[in-house]
Amino acid sequence: MNNLESDNLDILKIAHSFDAQTGKQSIAAILSPKDAEETHRVTCTWYSNGSRNIFEISSQIGCRIGCVFCGCGKFKRDLMPNEVLEQIKILQRTGEQAGTPLNGVNKINFTDGGEILFNPNCIDIIRAVTAYLPLKIKISSVMPDAEIVRENLDWIMNFMRHYTQGVVFQISLYSTDEEIRQAASNRKLMSFKELHQFGEQWLNTHPSRRKATLTFTLTSKSHCVPEEIAEILPPSLFVVRLHGYKPNNVEGIEPMDSEMRGRLNKKFQDLGYTTIYDDPDDFDNKQLIIGGTKTSVL
Repeated sequence: MNNLESDNLDILKIAHSFDAQTGKQSIAAILSPKDAEETHRVTCTWYSNGSRNIFEISSQIGCRIGCVFCGCGKFKRDLMPNEVLEQIKILQRTGEQAGTPLNGVNKINFTDGGEILFNPNCIDIIRAVTAYLPLKIKISSVMPDAEIVRENLDWIMNFMRHYTQGVVFQISLYSTDEEIRQAASNRKLMSFKELHQFGEQWLNTHPSRRKATLTFTLTSKSHCVPEEIAEILPPSLFVVRLHGYKPNNVEGIEPMDSEMRGRLNKKFQDLGYTTIYDDPDDFDNKQLIIGGTKTSVL
């Protein structure tokens, strides 16, 4: 593992926002490796709203998967453990500079950029981050059909048996139609049958029997029919999260309207699922407050 105290990232841009009406505040950093011949974006975010006080960090520059709705960009390289840990330290330092000490963070999400299960450094990243900040962690994946992914999943399930702070797992399902889901990625994904098997294994392994979450990023064109998955990916094994699409540099994609999102939420509930409902209107427009060391490429 590399020296965790080294500074490998340059700050391109940092933004801080606060909504006095809702009490929600966030800090977002756009970074680049110092050794890059051209500017590559690495993103990390802290946000707080009521009981939610979360770091979201990246595990790759770009992403190997290439989902049609995602603006992470083409894969450049995997991040090293020290580079992932440095994102947290940058957010902590920035919070102090902005007069917003980031005390009381209660969860670290490996969700901001890249597919962590495809990163050969996945295990060392999780070890480094949880040793530095022993908090609940959340891992999100589209579940690529690859041996490295299965090996990392096996390690994570063994790790969570003894990690008392807790591990949450989220599967980005995209669609309830298996063919549509597969076509939305540049990589072959695990089948619904294998996801069912994983859901059983996860539930039986989790110390508090917390179910894995099926997440749908809802756009105006999303194919999401709850009845299609109720038997193969049942509510006895999975929770459903309806995530409103947040524009992220992909042209021509619009979020699903709130009325349709609400109807889908009720359909899943009627089928017996516990649901988590996110509203894209809750995202902030961020204001630049600290200049960077390189020219921004937003």
